[in-house]
Amino acid sequence: MTIETLQQHLSFVISLRNEIYTSNNTKAKADSCYEMSRKALAQISQFNPGDSEDLKWSKFSALSKLNAIIDLRNVGEKISFEKNKEKLLSIITQHINDLQAELKNQGLNIKKFVSSLLVPTKDENYSIINIGPLDHLMEYSFLHSKTHQKIDGKVFVGEALQTTSMEISFQELPPQTEMPFVHKHRLHEEVYIFLKGTGQIQIDDAIFDVSEGTIVRIDPEGKRTWKNNSDSPLVFIVIQAVKGSLDSHTIVDGYRVEEPTSWK
Repeated sequence: MTIETLQQHLSFVISLRNEIYTSNNTKAKADSCYEMSRKALAQISQFNPGDSEDLKWSKFSALSKLNAIIDLRNVGEKISFEKNKEKLLSIITQHINDLQAELKNQGLNIKKFVSSLLVPTKDENYSIINIGPLDHLMEYSFLHSKTHQKIDGKVFVGEALQTTSMEISFQELPPQTEMPFVHKHRLHEEVYIFLKGTGQIQIDDAIFDVSEGTIVRIDPEGKRTWKNNSDSPLVFIVIQAVKGSLDSHTIVDGYRVEEPTSWK
């Protein structure tokens, strides 16, 4: 696949975008997604020291087109576009696969930078994704929207799952590395569930050792940071939800449904 072919793909994407624009209230969303992607790609595009300016531009151009298609798919999933929706998403997904293959052929080391690559299986009452083996979390990369820092090994899944009451992230912190800043939240309490490895977490002025099985809840006002001071990866889940929004603990909210199971 040549750069000219990628240009043809871009023309195809533009026509799809124009078609999507005919639906209500989607133009601003699509424009915003594309602009955010363009800025992010400027931060994360990886070039080899020996690349010519033309090759750098070709790589950046290909990455931009890839993200444009990803954004289109996300917009397509969120609007009422029922007549051609499945065909549209199928075509766009195929183009994503083609462009990813082309970018790899160009020697560009692409992280799964956007969690929007996680396409859920969903229906009215559920959504399901698979982020892959936890040993492969370093294939993901998250670009912080405020600090513009790129964090390898971190993936948020709330948007892909379309959660309405919580955000969830998975992270692998490499050996002898640490969170580069201290932070707190405005509304969300957080729960850290450590799955693998050892390290430390700082909350306000207190420092605690963590390891597999450690679970930590932190109030929104708690100042927090963490580090991996070991020689093995530290893997953990972070769940955040609005403080005070839980009505009850354990099984109180659930109730039995008198229906048989579907498997035999």
